[in-house]
Amino acid sequence: MDKGLILAYFDSDEEYARRLTKVLETSGAPYTYYTFTKEDEFFLFLEKTDVDTIMLGDESVKSAVIEIMAGREYGMFSLSDKYRPWRSILDLLPKAQTGAKRSEAGAMSILGIYGWADSGVQTRFALERAKELASKKTLYLNLHEYAGLEEVLPEIRGQNLASALFLFEQQENAKDSAWLKGLLEDFLGEYQGFYYLAPMMRAEDYLHLTAERTIAFCSWLQRILGIQQIVLDIGEAVRRPAQLLVKCDECRLLYQANTESRLRQFLDCVTCDGTVLDPARVKKVLLKSGAESIYQGVAV
Repeated sequence: MDKGLILAYFDSDEEYARRLTKVLETSGAPYTYYTFTKEDEFFLFLEKTDVDTIMLGDESVKSAVIEIMAGREYGMFSLSDKYRPWRSILDLLPKAQTGAKRSEAGAMSILGIYGWADSGVQTRFALERAKELASKKTLYLNLHEYAGLEEVLPEIRGQNLASALFLFEQQENAKDSAWLKGLLEDFLGEYQGFYYLAPMMRAEDYLHLTAERTIAFCSWLQRILGIQQIVLDIGEAVRRPAQLLVKCDECRLLYQANTESRLRQFLDCVTCDGTVLDPARVKKVLLKSGAESIYQGVAV
């Protein structure tokens, strides 16, 4: 297995750190692990190494880590309960590569769109971006509860995003992709030069759609269908949207004059949580008052 991803683990409890590291190294997760129990050695390593994930067993160093890693892309989480089963700690490890690593590998590009505007206004914006990218094989995915886009993006042969996700869960590791390609192509619709999977109908279908599984699903679509660009229209149904945005190659954060405070609060909370959205890949977009919604019957 490729061990190209780097996880740096800090814990002042040397015995616990030693035992947990042994478990991690036999977990099969795609990481090379570096464990530190001394702050100065840990900080020096972070300064000189391109780290993908940081795990903290001692939160006293968190603010220093955020300062050292400013402007860089990485994931970070804390072991708030060391007495939990070790298997549940393994479940915290991100399984997907970040957007930057994926781009270096020459795979598809993902544009994540999220914001604090009317969902119809955001969806109109996202559809326009997909249209602009359509010179490459582009796929639009709507991740909103009750999207209500049946007239614009109708289901194809009764299939939608839920159908494709179900197939993904059953066939994620399938080696013979020829029949999958034919089946998935039957699920796709085409609209103004780009492809789409019709939105899911039921809100509960989003309950288990984590950031890691969403990116894994996108990578699977790229492998099977040769998708080059994916536009993710991210709605409130997506849990922890920041965790999904940080894995995208580019992000657009939409807001209006009366929701700017919500944008600021979101960015503040994301920073406190240890998630870093690379400013080079994030653009904040102020939408004008009265911006047109896809639901107004205006052609996109």
